Formats: sequence, structure tokens, C-alpha cells
Amino acid sequence: MLKKFINGLLFGAGFAVAFIAIVYAYFKFINYSSSKPENTTITEVPKLEHQPERFYGSSASFSGQFIDSRNNILSSGNALIVGSVEADGKPATGLKLRLGLNGKVMSQWVVTDSNGNYYVSLPSGEYRIDGYELDYDSSYEVLSGLIDSPNNLSSSKSFIIDKEKHGLGIDLSFVKPLKKKPINNTFSLGDEITISWEQYPNASSYDVQIYEKSNVNDFSNVYLFPTGKKTSATSLNINEHTDELKVGFYYRYDIRALDEGGLPISNTHRDFRSYDFKVIENHQ
Repeated sequence: MLKKFINGLLFGAGFAVAFIAIVYAYFKFINYSSSKPENTTITEVPKLEHQPERFYGSSASFSGQFIDSRNNILSSGNALIVGSVEADGKPATGLKLRLGLNGKVMSQWVVTDSNGNYYVSLPSGEYRIDGYELDYDSSYEVLSGLIDSPNNLSSSKSFIIDKEKHGLGIDLSFVKPLKKKPINNTFSLGDEITISWEQYPNASSYDVQIYEKSNVNDFSNVYLFPTGKKTSATSLNINEHTDELKVGFYYRYDIRALDEGGLPISNTHRDFRSYDFKVIENHQ
């Protein structure tokens, strides 16, 4: 009898718990459904909000002589390598970086000071700089919206340092990218296609290159112009320079800003995973 009584209690308790759960779920659903707002039809295109810019450059750059062994860290010492970093022409303060050395090791991490200078402490000896690495978080903060300067070097010749003779480190500069103006993302084969960009400070001319992609994920990036197309204007009619655009293919273009001497001072942000427009048979 006692066993039957206990089983009855357990059955009743289980039924009560299940009943409460069902009632709770029912009222929860009713309240959610009744409070859910109705759909609203928007007739005006919402304005794009400004997004915080990230760092568009390279977080690391090494010469071909460097073996990727970034877990090998050289100890500090009584000698120094000294270099500097600029961000849009001003000292880049608070940037955390380290150097690749002698093809095999990384230096300790250091942080640039208020003048944009960095000081890498090392044992005395002979060194060659084979690249650098930037800390992800500090680069996004200090170098927001910038790209690598086309004139940055990632390596040096060999030199000897000791406690009385510092070594000259690589000087890095990060600049504002040249900005493209928006265009349609699809064109028919017979359409006139003109690309344009914003005037870049101190630029005397521009070098334009167009890349062809067979599909969105194609990274081969076939050049349409073997040596690029140079212009002093801030636009280029593609049809005047090539008739090789193909239906079904994707195209991306890059532009370099050049100074009076023809040296590059900036370029558009290069994203090989993206494209600027696609050529189709006819607009739908």
C-alpha cells in the first residue's frame, strides 16, 4: 500500500509540473504574440550611418628571408634599435609593434612614444631587420582609417649595435587611402563605364589598373592594362582604353596617387576578395 501511495504522489507531482509548464508556455506565447509590433512599410531609403573605420593596412610585413617563427622571441639587452612611425603625417603614439630579425626571431613588443619613436632593446650583435608586426588592437586605435604608405620598407641591410652604438630601425608611415566614388555594380556590355575618385592631396597624376575575375572568389586578378593607365584627371572612361570586358565577369580597379616626381604617395584600399562591378548581357 505504501508503495502504491508513493507512486501516486510521484505521478501527481509530475502531472502538476507538466501542467504548470504548459500553462506558462501558453501565456508566454500569447503575451509575445500580442505585444509583437506590426510590420511598418518604409518608403524612403535609410541613410547610411557612418561606421567606425578600421585599420586598412597590413598587420604584418616580412621579407622573403624571414622564416615564420614568430614564437621565437629574442631577449632584451644593453643595445637599441631605434625607429619611428607616422600616422597621416603625425607621430603615431601608442602603437605596439615588434621587429623580425635575422630571418629567425622576433624582438620584444615595444610601444611608440609621444614622438612616434620606438626603442627595441636587444643584446649587442649583428642584425638585419626582416619585417615587422603590429599589435591588432593598438593598430585599429592608432591607425584607424589608414593604409600602409607605398614607400614603406620592411627590411634593412645588416648593421652592428652595442651599448654605445644604436641601430637604425625601419621608419614606417601610414596614410589616408585614395577614395573611389560610388558606381553602379552592374553594367551591360555596351554601356559606357566611367570610374572616378576623389582628388588626393599633393597628387599630380594617377595610375589606374583594372583586374578581371571569373567569379567572386577568383583571386587570380588578371590585369587588363599591362602597365596601368596614367591620367591627371580624377576619372577614367574604361571603354576608351579597352574592349576586352566580358559578360559574366567581375572587375575591380585600383588607383595610385603619384607626386610630381611620379612616386606613389597613396592608393585605394586593396581588397582582393571584392569587386567594383560586373558585366552582364542586358539589364533585367
